[in-house]
Amino acid sequence: KYSIFAILAINANLLASEVVNLDQMSVTATKIATPTKEISESIAVVDEKTIEDKNILNIQDAIQNVPGVIAESSTNSPSPRLIIRGAGLKARYGVREIMVMKDGVPMTDPDSFTRFDFIDMQDVSSIEVQKGPGSINAVNATGGVVQLITKSVFEEDKNRIKVGVGDDGQKNLNAKVRGKISDNDFTSATFSTRTIDNSWRDNNEFDTTQVSLKYGHIFKDESTIENELAYTESNLNLPASMTKAEFEEFKQTGKQHNTSNQWQNTARDSKIVSFNSKYEKEAGSIIYKPRFYFNHWEHFHPVSGIINDSD
Repeated sequence: KYSIFAILAINANLLASEVVNLDQMSVTATKIATPTKEISESIAVVDEKTIEDKNILNIQDAIQNVPGVIAESSTNSPSPRLIIRGAGLKARYGVREIMVMKDGVPMTDPDSFTRFDFIDMQDVSSIEVQKGPGSINAVNATGGVVQLITKSVFEEDKNRIKVGVGDDGQKNLNAKVRGKISDNDFTSATFSTRTIDNSWRDNNEFDTTQVSLKYGHIFKDESTIENELAYTESNLNLPASMTKAEFEEFKQTGKQHNTSNQWQNTARDSKIVSFNSKYEKEAGSIIYKPRFYFNHWEHFHPVSGIINDSD
């Protein structure tokens, strides 16, 4: 009896040691499977469960609790100023010195400026924040990379309608429909609209409408192609700053009206059309992932104040 018991105990310890000793892997940071401890930069991931459980509607709410990351907005809109380890500190609004990518496609302008108001968080499955310049994607980005992974058309998802109402005149509507055309063809459509009145402050309204259509096909050799066509119309007002005396009055009343700042009617109204096509094919130990994408922005920036009139 004692001999049998000893053998079972030893085998149990061996099995336990085999299960515990597992290395955590990070796949997307360096584009190859690499243990996290061997990656030279700090990486934080906001997963789909966190986004769904907290009903996150903008980038700021998604990443503001990531260590080393500051996401703040003076307009309560989905276009915050983003700072990673000091990078981006000079920007008055928006994102600079940080590369933002969506499904491997760069969303950052050549001058390093990025806008978040065209990102539909209802279609984002996870966010990966790579802090520092060590990422393979961080071209001319000292702060790092924010990688947005959207929900694939090949993944099963339920049709849904979400309606939300909140304070400050906030209204949200999101609808998604996913269908299977055949065994190899899939399609989905997503519609989102959001309005924030923010009447406690002058010129502080925001509204956005976003539409996304996706189509995916699985070929006979098990390679895949996934296409997305998206349109966004975003109207963002930028409220005037306050003097010290006006801020003291704001703390007492909770409202900000008729400030002395000369920039009273600044805004950024945008219309954005984007197309993204990604193909994946596995050939032996090599996976080919060519991308084709097209982004078109139209921006209208009405301002008032003493400025130079320039074309």
